[in-house]
Amino acid sequence: MPVGLSLKQRELHGRAVRFAADFLVSREDLRRVDATPSDIWKAFADNGLLGLTSSRKFGGLGGNLLDLAVVADALTRHGGNPGVVLSWLLNEMIANVLTVESTSARQKTRYLTRMASGGLIAAIAVSEPGTGAWRDRLATRAERRSDGFVLCGEKTFVTNGPVADLFIVIAVTGNRDGKNELSAFLVPADSPGLTRTKPLSLPFLRPCPHGGILLDDCVVPGDSLLGRAGRGYEEVAVRFRAVEDVMLMALFTGVMSAQLDLVVADSARAQAEENIVIELGKLRILRDAARSLAYSGAAMLGGREVPAEALAISLACRGLAEKFQAVLQQLLERFPGKGQTDLSLLASDLAGLLSIAKPIVAQRQRRLGAELIKGEK
Repeated sequence: MPVGLSLKQRELHGRAVRFAADFLVSREDLRRVDATPSDIWKAFADNGLLGLTSSRKFGGLGGNLLDLAVVADALTRHGGNPGVVLSWLLNEMIANVLTVESTSARQKTRYLTRMASGGLIAAIAVSEPGTGAWRDRLATRAERRSDGFVLCGEKTFVTNGPVADLFIVIAVTGNRDGKNELSAFLVPADSPGLTRTKPLSLPFLRPCPHGGILLDDCVVPGDSLLGRAGRGYEEVAVRFRAVEDVMLMALFTGVMSAQLDLVVADSARAQAEENIVIELGKLRILRDAARSLAYSGAAMLGGREVPAEALAISLACRGLAEKFQAVLQQLLERFPGKGQTDLSLLASDLAGLLSIAKPIVAQRQRRLGAELIKGEK
């Protein structure tokens, strides 16, 4: 167990380890199915692993994002399936989005209680075909009507999209000084005019599902607006993207730990060859450093703004994860282990995690470099 955890976090860590042993390791079908099975979602709820950051008033545990990172790390390491954990983590992060002060009491009561009980899965829909999530290229529109809003457009690459009961949709609601204003809307999956597109087939992170939605004169009531009109992109999409980058670090470290466990399992030869022991030491250093960064970054979250330091930490953690894979690959070339198939699957999953929002990551790195050149830092 990682050191420095609070009593509550140690209890959550233990709960996650037991859950992984009982519901994930034994499920050989998980990498063959298209979505996390409903019985596993129910098990998450039954074992107190939903609504971790939601208020107890809404059936949650009243925790913070560091608690969530500790559980994500443990589930990934001991369950060996980052896809299930990603599906769960994104749902938990959306629940955290709905806890902010801009969410109305009615919206919290309507959705958070159901999410904590396992009765509702949510997804955030920002990206669009051919344009990604770039602000100025989004074309989905929402027009105000007397009885609410009408949404038209298409969203793609929505994590949990094929199984979601609720979507947070980012749509254009106006234009000021030649620049689109975007708002966020809570759109139930059974809303008139909403249909799902064909699920995407990805070669990694199974069974975390991805898909899209079509909005064809989709009607939602006036109280579906989430937060301030015209500020949905900044207050919801940008913040969620930043929090996701930081929280994904816990999955990186979970994968690294799972891979390290597989290599160490063939311990007889590792103990006999000094050079192998040294390489294992390198891997542990990289894993421990990445976990320290992951937990530190998660501990910085919680306010309306995501600190720049947390985003810088997420970039550093990505670098450690990539270095870990390079060292591991060199070791395996000299010392083929017994768990090569599992190691390869985990490496593919981690590559998939590292590919998420790669253009945004490059943009952040470029901005940090430009600030150095200008002498701003």
